[in-house]
Amino acid sequence: MRKETLDRLMGQMAGGQMEPQARQALAVFRERTGASFEDDPSHEGRMALFTEWFILDYPKAYGAISPLDLYLAGAEGAPGEEERAMVTSLRKNVHDIFQVRWADGGRIKAQAMYMNKEFLIDCEERGGAFRKGDIFEARMITLEGKWRLLNGFVSHPSQAGKYIQAEMGRIRAQNGAGLHSFISRLSAMSLMCERSRNIDVNEIYKNEAA
Repeated sequence: MRKETLDRLMGQMAGGQMEPQARQALAVFRERTGASFEDDPSHEGRMALFTEWFILDYPKAYGAISPLDLYLAGAEGAPGEEERAMVTSLRKNVHDIFQVRWADGGRIKAQAMYMNKEFLIDCEERGGAFRKGDIFEARMITLEGKWRLLNGFVSHPSQAGKYIQAEMGRIRAQNGAGLHSFISRLSAMSLMCERSRNIDVNEIYKNEAA
């Protein structure tokens, strides 16, 4: 299963018949995670996260037609064996906040902070972009027998690590209740941090109920 094929497949799923639903979903996504614009450094990664969220999560919460199911039904032509295998991998995606334990060129070992589990992740297309301690939101799937990151990406300051870790522990104790809303709030916090570099990170990343 090739990354290029996967990118094409996801573009097809979010387009065509699904474009009206995607426009509606984008408004919901921006309300939850903050509205980014083209001049924001994280805009491209955020829009990729939106595409992934629309394909993988939005139908579950809003009763919409699943782009995955529509694709498998042959709306864009009969999918082949490789495409069906990719859909299976997408259904099993891992969406989490990751903290890099070590980085070696095109590979990283990262802890999924909610799952509290370490993964060896192949990320050749990102080169040497990762450093120990980096924190980021992403989804990953198994592709060609390896864990691979999808294109969606939002980074978080390393200073927020203790706060995120503590909140993830609280969410685990509640069997995952509130996980998706917390990840969305973190995305909004990251955007605020990106635009407000003179504000203390700890003033942005904090328990809103405190």
